[in-house]
Parts: sequence; C-alpha cells; structure tokens
Amino acid sequence: MTSISLKSRFRLTLLNVSKHLTDDDARKLLALTPDLTLYTKTNARNVFDALQDRKLLSEYHVELLISWLDKLQLSEAFKCLKSYQCEHLTGHVESPESCRFHEDQIVKYLCESCNITGCPECIVSDHNKPSVCNVIPPPSIPDKIKKAKAKLDEEITSARKSITAVEKLLQEKECLFNEYHKGVESKIHNDSISLNKLIDCRKEQLLQQLDVTEKYYHTQMIKAKEDIHDLSKDLKDLIPKATRDDTLNELYNIEKGLEAVQNIRYRQRYHKKIFKMPVDFFYTTNSNNGRFSTLTSSTLIGSAAILQHSLMHLYDERHSSGCVLLVSCDQKNHTEGNWEYLEKIDNHNDPVVMSNIALYYSKKNHLLFAIGGKVFTVEQNKQYDSIESVSSVVINEVKEGSWITSITAHHSNNDSNKEFIITTTFDHKIREYNISGSALRVIDTEHIISNPIIKVAYCKNVIAIICKGISDVILIDTEDKPKQSGVLSLRSSVPGLLPMNIIWTGNKWAVLYFGDGADITWKIASYAKFVTDMLGVVCAEGVAANESDIPVSICRSGYDGYVTFANSSVRKYLHI
Repeated sequence: MTSISLKSRFRLTLLNVSKHLTDDDARKLLALTPDLTLYTKTNARNVFDALQDRKLLSEYHVELLISWLDKLQLSEAFKCLKSYQCEHLTGHVESPESCRFHEDQIVKYLCESCNITGCPECIVSDHNKPSVCNVIPPPSIPDKIKKAKAKLDEEITSARKSITAVEKLLQEKECLFNEYHKGVESKIHNDSISLNKLIDCRKEQLLQQLDVTEKYYHTQMIKAKEDIHDLSKDLKDLIPKATRDDTLNELYNIEKGLEAVQNIRYRQRYHKKIFKMPVDFFYTTNSNNGRFSTLTSSTLIGSAAILQHSLMHLYDERHSSGCVLLVSCDQKNHTEGNWEYLEKIDNHNDPVVMSNIALYYSKKNHLLFAIGGKVFTVEQNKQYDSIESVSSVVINEVKEGSWITSITAHHSNNDSNKEFIITTTFDHKIREYNISGSALRVIDTEHIISNPIIKVAYCKNVIAIICKGISDVILIDTEDKPKQSGVLSLRSSVPGLLPMNIIWTGNKWAVLYFGDGADITWKIASYAKFVTDMLGVVCAEGVAANESDIPVSICRSGYDGYVTFANSSVRKYLHI
C-alpha cells in the first residue's frame, strides 16, 4: 500500500512549489502538454491536478514536472521539487501495484488483446482464456513498451516523411497547374486570333469568289440577250423565205432555213443550260450525326459505286472543316443524298486521291482513298445507311515529303479480293498491297514510261497507265518481266483531248478524255478486252461551259456507267 507520510510530504511539496509559481507560469506549464484540459481559471494547483489525473505526476513520479520547471527556468520551484526527489525518492523502490478487482492480490499480468492488467485470479477466473487473449507477465512489459515505442517513433517518422513528400508533390502539382492554366489561356488567346484571321481570310475569299461569279453570269446574260436578239432577227428573216412559192429554186433556201432553225434551237438549249446550271460553292448539310459543321465548302474528288443503286461521293473539306466528306446518293436522283459522314484528317497538305472501283471483301464493297502515305478504307454498316468504320494503314514505302498519286482496287467480280495498287511521286514504280499494308509486289515501269503517272487501273496481269501529257493510255503486261503490250488511242475531231480517268469494267476498259479551251469538250470511250493498239468507241460525250461542269471521274455499277461532274451532278451511260 502507498505510505501516507510520503503522500503528505508530496502534497506539502506541491503546495510549496505552487507558492513559487504565478498564473502566467502555470499557463506556460499547461502549454507544454496541449492535451491537458484548459480550466476556466488556470493556476499551479489546476496544472498539478490535471497532471495527476493523467498519471503524469505522483508521489513516486516527479521527473516530468522537474524537467518542465528546469526548461522554463523556474529555479525556486525547481529547487523545491528537486529537494523532495533527492530526500524521499533516491533509492526508493516502488511498491507493487494492487489489483483493482482483488485488493489482496498484486498485478502480475498484462493482457495485450484487451489492454488491461490483472492478477492471477483475474486471468484464471474472470478474464478470457489465455488461448484467446495474449497475456504476458509484468517483467516483459518494459520490453514490450520499448519495442512499441520504437515502432511508434518509426511510424511517426515515416508519416512525417510521407506528409513532407505529399506537401512537396502538391506544391509541384500546383506549379504545374499554374503553368498549364497560363498555357491554356495563351493557347486560347492565340487560337482566337488565328481563327479570327482565318475567318476574315475565308470571308474575303468567298466575297471575291462571289464577285467573280456575279461578273461571269452577268457577262453570260448579256451575251445571251444579244444572241437571243440575233436569233429573233434571223428567225424573222427566215419566215418570208418559208412562205414563198414552193419552187425548185426556193427549195434550197428552205432547207438552209431548216438548218438555221435547228441551229437556233441548239443555241437556245445551250442558253437554257447556262441559266439552269447550279452555282454550288457551298455544301449545306441538313441532317447530320453530330460530326458535321453546318456549312462547308467542298471539292469533289471522285465517286464509286458501293451498292446497286448508290454512289459514294468523296469531297475534300480539309481547308474548311479539317475533314473529308462522304456522301451517299441515289444514282437515279443524284440531287438527293441518302446520308453524309465527315472523317477527321490530320494531313492537310498532300492531295486526296481515291479508287473509283470498290474494294470487295467480307461480303461488302469498301471505298478506298489515300492521302500522303496513308490509305483509308471505308466500311458501311449492315443497314447501309451510314458508315460503320473508317480504318487506315500507313504505307511505309512512301518516303517522307512524297505522297500517293493514284490508288485503285482490283476489280473483283464479287470475288473477295483485298488487293490494291498505288503510284507515288518519287519513282515510276507501281506497288501492290493487301488491305493490311503488306507489300505484295513492285512493278518497275521506268524503262517503259518517263512521264509522271496520274492514274492506273488493272485486271489480272494487265495494267493500264495514264501519264501526264500523253494522249494514249499505255498497257503493260506484268505476267513475267513488265513490258508494254499496247495502247488505248482515241481518234477524235477535237484536238488536244487527253486521258484523265480510267476503269476496268469487267470486260472492257473505259477512259475519260477532256481537253482545254473556252468550251471544254469531254468524251468517254470504251475498248475491247486485251486488244492492242485499240481505237475506242465513244459511248458518251459533252461540252463543259465552265469549271463546275467539268467531269471529274467515271465509275460503273452493273452494265451502267456513270460520269460525275465537279458540280456533283451525275450522268449515266449504258453498256460499258
């Protein structure tokens, strides 16, 4: 049991110590232990009571208070308490602690699981079985405390390091965010300026284009009015001749008059065509799938037949929307589109070229086009009312700074075939690939042709080549060593016609020709299979009065051929 005389001396000592401490000294002592309860009125006795309540101060344990008094340089109070320690506690061995439930028993065990102490009777009778809890004897407690304290110190040190690292990371993140914020603000500002400049530039271009168009049509209308006036005068002159007596002498004049009337009708039809010709500088999208811009300026690249009654047009819109536009239209009514689709394109510099023959595999026709050194494949969905996917493959053989100049699929006759051929700007070789981009063969034509290749078509081992500035289409047999096997020629009364587009229809070659001049004449000629030095049979022809009426490409569906014009109109011709 605790000695009463020692307790009394301890209380007397604390009373003496408190006499040497002011309220301000008491507050300083209280501040050294932040978890102590703050009393409404702080004095030395309050502090001593709080320390005893938390077992930080007793008649046997005064070391903590002595160290605080020394730290605060409260010398008188320090001397008083130190004197008590030297006089009464030197060499003192603390009495064993009594059990709180069995006062006649001494605490001998500690239960780590329940965090309580107890005597043997507690452990045996009242407490959980030792097999359930971890019970240790008192001599082992100091080691446990030491290890626990070391682990706690280690955890605290680790936690402090973690906090420091997190604080540093947060500072770095804050710096990065500030830099990112400034960068975004700068980009928004620069992009806003660039977009405003682009809008102003585009506005100026469109106004200039509108001005040129207005002047052109104004000039055409004036010429048409003058021509109509002349036609009316010529018709009046013909009427008296047609009403004279039907003599042999006048028969010749009447026949000439009929020819003049036919000429008048032809010229009238020409002017009607001029007035009806669409001015399609913009392509306005009505229905869209969320990826369209509301107004786009388009350049038609070409067309290909994907379904029996559907043509796929490919437009270049990279300068306005950064995309290429795919439009599906009915062959019978090309003015109505079935659906539209925009595909984002990163390459805005190299030209767009397309195959006017569909690539057939997986029981579907696929549109094929190329930009730079990349080939794109377009697949429709099962309902054929939109695009399922647009995939691309990089052709590694296309050197940096060059691009693909032509691409065409192998004519399949509905047999699955994933092959296509391309030509490039940097050599005269024709390269064949499958749809995965794997090279199949390389055909060297340098010893046969010297002019740049602008279009190719092929069937089995025969390849037809259109070269820039050459009036004939060159046929090459590639079965063994590549060699020229013939030419496709066109004898026409119109000089200067050059081949611009070609397809293999399954049993014939079809070639599109047109020339330069105020009125651009164009013709489509077909050639029989594998006949060398052939003369084509003209199956369609016309005159383009201006750039919007120029034919762009030809394609076929079944036995019908189609020619697509720059103004997106389509004309059908038979038996190609």
